[in-house]
Amino acid sequence: MSKAASHGTATGGFGVGEPTGRCASTGGPIPEGEHFIAVLVEDQEKDRVHRVDFGEAAWESGARPGAAVRVLARWRSTMPGGTGPKKPLIDEAGVTGLFDQFAGATETTPLTLRYLLALTLIRKRGLELVGRRAAEGDEPAALLVRRRGEKEAEPEAVVIPSIDDAALVEAGERLGALLGLEGAIE
Repeated sequence: MSKAASHGTATGGFGVGEPTGRCASTGGPIPEGEHFIAVLVEDQEKDRVHRVDFGEAAWESGARPGAAVRVLARWRSTMPGGTGPKKPLIDEAGVTGLFDQFAGATETTPLTLRYLLALTLIRKRGLELVGRRAAEGDEPAALLVRRRGEKEAEPEAVVIPSIDDAALVEAGERLGALLGLEGAIE
């Protein structure tokens, strides 16, 4: 995992699990109940991963994060209100969409995120673990998974990242906080 994904803020966490409530393009508020686009970006100059939010209209008009950052993932969400029980910021379909966006990744950060998303989906039964492939030659070790309800489909390989267990646990905790996945995915 890159330094950016393994380091948080000075307080030890990313501090970006909640929507910002402001459009990164216009600076204006995103009203409660309105759709917006959340984007997970890696700023390699500042050595951090963070999220930025865009109002749906700004996004559809072509607003995007600046060239100084690398987009890791994006998802559409609805700006939550301030009352009621706290819900995950992303549902199972959103987690599956992020998992799919990282298909074919070869860099450590996206590989690790995809692996962690796969574990989340296995836990929530969105993916079925059907086996494990041992590392052989140039092929890394991988989990073999199949999507729920696709019993006849060919298993898909999810690379097991080459990072130590402590870094993997920390990355999982931070991904959970970042996406609001500490609780169950609805």
